[in-house]
Parts: sequence; structure tokens; C-alpha cells
Amino acid sequence: MKFFRSSDTRLRSDFYSRNGADICILIENTQNGMLFTEFNRRGLVEKQLYVKPGDSNYSEIVSIMDVSDAGGYTGLAVDANCTACGGEVVRELDLVHPSVITHVPVVPVYICRKCSKRFYSMTDDYLKSLVASRKELFDEKDLKELSENESMFVSTLQEYIIRIFASKKVSRIR
Repeated sequence: MKFFRSSDTRLRSDFYSRNGADICILIENTQNGMLFTEFNRRGLVEKQLYVKPGDSNYSEIVSIMDVSDAGGYTGLAVDANCTACGGEVVRELDLVHPSVITHVPVVPVYICRKCSKRFYSMTDDYLKSLVASRKELFDEKDLKELSENESMFVSTLQEYIIRIFASKKVSRIR
């Protein structure tokens, strides 16, 4: 796969089709490893994977990348405006150099450039991927519900997440 390296070391692919959806991959070399993030056309996170240098597939991943230099980094445009002021919404991690990133939030966070209002994004696909990778966090009853009706389970989780973030005055990107 072809990647374009920005002057701040981020690697970004062009959009490609996966399971009928257009996806773009962004790779960031953080202080503790590589963050692989898949974005949809709206600029929302669909999947995140954090790989540390000691992980078995780290060097394999690096070796199969076809990389070209591309100049300065431009974050993926987010197809949403701030609900408070109408300003531009950007991914919070895009505002810092990757080398200073020490913590990657489980829930992708976005921020308004104008008024600094915070937002979160939790697409159903992202949530499904998160649940699949962290099944140990759920009890048997939850896992049974997940296997019987995945869409209902994800919908219920979305409702819980909305309540948690609403209490912190962090809105969901619509």
C-alpha cells in the first residue's frame, strides 16, 4: 500500500475501498509505538490499533509500506461543524506533533478550533471493533447478548456512552 510521509513523520494513505466503505489509514510514530488509525470519508475514526516496537508484527508492517514524501501534514477534514459556534472541528491528536503523543484515548476526541468545545466520535464500526478486541471487559450475559443481536448490543452501548459524555459536556459528532 502507498503512503505519503508528511514533514512531521505522519504517514497517510489514499482512500481505498474496504467492505464497500472508503477508508484512509493514518500512521503516527508516537513516543511509545505506532498508532494506526482508519478514517471514513467524514474524517471519523473507524478503527485504531496501537503497535509497540516489541510487538511481533511491528517490523513486518514497516517493511511492507511503500512511502513517498508529501510535505506538510494536513489532517483529514471532519465533516462536522461545532454545535456551539459553527467553527471547524478537528481531531485533537492532529494538533500536536506525533512524537509528543504519550496517551491515545480509547474514544476518539475532536475539538473546535474556534471555541475549543470538545466532541467525541464513536461510530458503530469502531465500537464493534473495540468490543471484539476487549471481550474480557464484558460479562457472560453481555457476550451472550452480543452474539444474539450485535446491532442491539451496540445500540445499547452507544446510549450508555452518550450519557457518560453528556455528563462531562462532551458532545457526539453527528
